[in-house]
Amino acid sequence: MKSFAMKEMWKFSQFQLKEMFGYGKKKAFIQLLFLRSFSICVFCALVSGESLKECLSLIEQLLILLSYYFTFWSLVEDMRNDRGLINKFMLPVTLAEKYVSLFFSTFLIGTVMLLGCAILSNIFMQLAIPLLFTEETNGPVLLFLGGGYGLMLQVVIAFYVALWTLVVMLRKQYSKTRFWLIVVLCVLSYVLPVLCMYGLGAPKSIIKYTWSIVSVVWSIVAVVMAYKGFRKLEF
Repeated sequence: MKSFAMKEMWKFSQFQLKEMFGYGKKKAFIQLLFLRSFSICVFCALVSGESLKECLSLIEQLLILLSYYFTFWSLVEDMRNDRGLINKFMLPVTLAEKYVSLFFSTFLIGTVMLLGCAILSNIFMQLAIPLLFTEETNGPVLLFLGGGYGLMLQVVIAFYVALWTLVVMLRKQYSKTRFWLIVVLCVLSYVLPVLCMYGLGAPKSIIKYTWSIVSVVWSIVAVVMAYKGFRKLEF
């Protein structure tokens, strides 16, 4: 089997992107961005009360979730299913190249969708803020530019959740005992530090660093498990 090649990975990503978002689908893509941005802004304005900070933060979280998480989900389903009589796993590309292209395409499509939705949502919110919120602001308050709670952490969380979602989607490729053992250990690794904080009086800063280390470890585990699941799915 040939080794990983960046050029082949890029070709596979282009093929999948064209099939999913090309062929006359640009108009539908723009409509999706408009409707998604408008509906999220309306929903967040209704549920956040009079807090502008909470509203903007909720909008950022939903935009990131829908842009990256559901893009990742769609790409995985596209690779698993036959669409247009083409099975992605039968293309002359190595498994490693397909696997890397999944994350590359997710980041590329998700970023494009996020930028488009962010621009439209900022326009909607600049019109809505004077009408719905009474807080005084010094100039325009913009999404992802200090209006909410930050971008990078939310993107990392979205990819982390998407990665474990992939493991769950491929759960039939693992033994039940191994899969549920991993799930239980994962949950315990996040719950135990909290119990230690309340039971032993440990400072909250320890939980922050512990969760960071735990998340890195489980991210590596999820990457390995997902790759092995793809290998079994291919054959």
